[in-house]
Amino acid sequence: MRLSADVVIVGSGPGGAVMAKELSEIAGLSIILVDAGPYVLERYYQQLELKMTELFWERGNRVTDDLSTQILQARCVGGGTVVYTGTAHKVPDFVLNDWAGRWRVEGFTRGDLDAGYERVASNMFITEHTEEDWNDNNRLFVEACTGNNIGVENLKRFVDKCIGCGFCYQGCKYRRKVTMLNTYLPKAFANGVQLISNFHVNEVLYDPKTKRASGVKGVVKPTPPLAERNSVPEGSLEINARLVVMAAGAINTPSILLRSKSLPDLGAALGRFVLMQNAHNVHILMPYKVSMIRGIPKAASTKEFLDSHRFVIAPAQNHPIATANDVTGFGLNWKHLMRYFHNLLQWQVICGDDPHFTNYVYLDSTGKTNVRYLYSPDYIERQIAGLRTCARLAFSIGAERVFLGPTKNGYVTNRNMNALDHHIHRKYFSPGRFSLTTAHPQGGCRMGGNPKHSIVNSNGRAHRINGLIVSDASIFPSPTHVNPVYTILAATTLIALRTKEDIDKLLE
Repeated sequence: MRLSADVVIVGSGPGGAVMAKELSEIAGLSIILVDAGPYVLERYYQQLELKMTELFWERGNRVTDDLSTQILQARCVGGGTVVYTGTAHKVPDFVLNDWAGRWRVEGFTRGDLDAGYERVASNMFITEHTEEDWNDNNRLFVEACTGNNIGVENLKRFVDKCIGCGFCYQGCKYRRKVTMLNTYLPKAFANGVQLISNFHVNEVLYDPKTKRASGVKGVVKPTPPLAERNSVPEGSLEINARLVVMAAGAINTPSILLRSKSLPDLGAALGRFVLMQNAHNVHILMPYKVSMIRGIPKAASTKEFLDSHRFVIAPAQNHPIATANDVTGFGLNWKHLMRYFHNLLQWQVICGDDPHFTNYVYLDSTGKTNVRYLYSPDYIERQIAGLRTCARLAFSIGAERVFLGPTKNGYVTNRNMNALDHHIHRKYFSPGRFSLTTAHPQGGCRMGGNPKHSIVNSNGRAHRINGLIVSDASIFPSPTHVNPVYTILAATTLIALRTKEDIDKLLE
């Protein structure tokens, strides 16, 4: 089957949905929006942890090739906004200064991004949580921070009258979470954008005569049960377009471009400089029962160490299967922890690594997407500092044990609290010893002023060919160091508005 449109957008998460909505406001412009995942609306959500892993790539089991890091990325229409907690952080100034200074990114000043944030806020709804919203996990976190003279702040989230059901990562059945499904996408569809779900794009097409990207080709897979009917039948599909927008995310966008053999060389940076920005989950065993999986997952955080050590500590929330998969240890230690699941608090240290050419997306001999990632010594030191801080906070509120990765036995007890620097140490930081998780991958198609070191310019347009734009977190040249969703929305808003201004030229 073959279709045609002025614009084809690959990916319907925060990058693709914003682009679809903004470009759909141009009269007469035909747009097809495609996504590899199913179109699953709120009425289909089941509050079953295992069942809802179907909304993730590889059911949440995508990992780096050394198995050290779990990469959580949504595989559904609406993308990561469907299965996120809704945290609305703005990118720190030092990140924007780094983008401009080291990578020659233009048009992403604080003023530029604030204009993007403001436009996003006008299309979505943001709630700032208060003390009334704290469950035990949040309350004890705040108590620990304030008791240790560490600044703590209420979080803002993309929610509207959240009821605290505790199933954010499984999709919000009650439509209280603000996602692409209930904001940008309905506006795009109302303006005539065609959605094709379950479409696995194999490659971006290239026309050597015009020397520009000319569409995409792939396979439409069968629609699974409990999902909206597709707009096209299953089978092979080619979409011809005058403008191709890649918004498939920081792993899948470079993967698709690497798979596109008809494209000319896009540059040595393609797939390189991938950024994991991990959350190391810390499981805290209390001597009494606490509420961790019920209530608002994240209502507070501390950025006390963001400028000095580049990490954030915040409450987290995993259900039993994710906790069992995530926690460090085997055998009796693991069994002991899971037996007392309802006595667990869960906090996390979110820490970003500096970009390195040796961290990259690649295709194996079968064509499967893989990620090679080696953590830098600087990252390890900062992560260790965050984990030691997190353990001290936990013991200050009466924790019995703290389960975390880089330790000899996978945990420390309150008897070790005076020697945490010895027990939580970089010598225990090695692949496979414990689990790291990222839901914030970035990079792989970085933007910048030098085509030798970047794939797109500051407007998201490919340096080396016409007709190709990248509009997702893969363009970030260094990590945001905080949850990136708000910044992805704001950054892609800027790219979309600049695309609208130049649309006639871009379609030539």
